[in-house]
Amino acid sequence: MKNIVEGFIAMLKREGNSDFRSEMFDRNDRSQMESTTFDELFDNYGSGMDMNFFPSENKGACREVAMFVSFHKPAFGVKFKKDQMIPLDDVLRKLVQQVLGTCYPQNKKIILLTDKVDTEIFEPWLGNLQAIERMGMEIQIFYLNSNGIPKSANEIVGL
Repeated sequence: MKNIVEGFIAMLKREGNSDFRSEMFDRNDRSQMESTTFDELFDNYGSGMDMNFFPSENKGACREVAMFVSFHKPAFGVKFKKDQMIPLDDVLRKLVQQVLGTCYPQNKKIILLTDKVDTEIFEPWLGNLQAIERMGMEIQIFYLNSNGIPKSANEIVGL
């Protein structure tokens, strides 16, 4: 699953370094950045992955892989629209509702990518996340550090 996360990060980096962004916006003036959505990002670069993704406006059939993203700040020079900046608690709620509800048992590989790990936010959801593991589903939580390197956060949050 780390390869999926690395592919997603590479897509973010390409968008942040795109010629259009370099020409249109002064990199030192973050307020000039045009906001985007994850759907627009996938449209621009194509994900090449058959998965469920949140946040997204594209609703489709449940897939084996489900990826959930909670960013609190721009990533690699890519500024997301306000409705794309979903707090970690809300993303965890959506993850549990989807994996144990609407997409059960289709989602088998679950990825959570966040730029903020707050163990207090994970605590109320830990029982659900552990149940997902006990049911034989694979769940991987990645923390995206400031260097753009995804680090496993499963142990930190109690998985």
